[in-house]
Amino acid sequence: MLVPRLWPQVFCTTAANACLARRLFTTTRDIQTASRGILSTLDIPTKAAPIITRRMSQSADDQSVDHEADQQFSLKWRGATPQTVLIIKKANDTKVDSALARISQWLHAEYPQINIVLEPPVFNQFQSTLPFVHKIPYGMRSEYSRTVDFVVTLGGDGTFLHVSSLFEKQVPPIIPFSMGTLGFLLPFNVLDFQSQMRRVIEGSATLLPRMRLMYSKFKSDGTLDERGGVNITNEACIHRGTYPHLTTISCYLNNHLLTTSVGDG
Repeated sequence: MLVPRLWPQVFCTTAANACLARRLFTTTRDIQTASRGILSTLDIPTKAAPIITRRMSQSADDQSVDHEADQQFSLKWRGATPQTVLIIKKANDTKVDSALARISQWLHAEYPQINIVLEPPVFNQFQSTLPFVHKIPYGMRSEYSRTVDFVVTLGGDGTFLHVSSLFEKQVPPIIPFSMGTLGFLLPFNVLDFQSQMRRVIEGSATLLPRMRLMYSKFKSDGTLDERGGVNITNEACIHRGTYPHLTTISCYLNNHLLTTSVGDG
């Protein structure tokens, strides 16, 4: 999972973007497009993986060196701009709803070539007011990995962590705007979304990688649980549920026993 880190020196705005018409309203073209049917991600071509490279560090003698401990990476899109953005929002919050509409309208006006994708329930909520957005078809979770170039989250840490569950393998770069109860993982203020979004779209943002773990549950006979492996970002909680007795849990790392505990979970 990659989270953009924005630095003052990487800010830039191209002349082409400055010349785009600013239209923060629904046009006749948008209404005609919506009348032809629901916009689906099935109509979006498969994305091209971006180029992600480690940023060079400056040594004591002002030499540029590639240092393994440096966790800053540069992002470069294969095309002039990314093709598709996924916007994830916190549920049942009018301020978040307003921010999603504002960001979507700005994106559609400034970068009309970028497809805006919403989760199915959110798409149903905004389809009439944002007729240019695309929908992920129900039951087709693989569409997230196939089409989405980067993700915008509007909410708290829970909204940010929810993104991890949508992607089976590598998670695209995420711009997390803090609009929830907790915000330990969210460095960006939604009031300044335009400049931060431009940096990512124009490929001048710095990325901070975050590691995910693969969690697998095995039955007592040694067979893998039918769910298979599950990606987790922070932690996995194993609880005894309705089982009336304490449980014994053995934790292994790469098939080596780390520790064994007895308790509720």
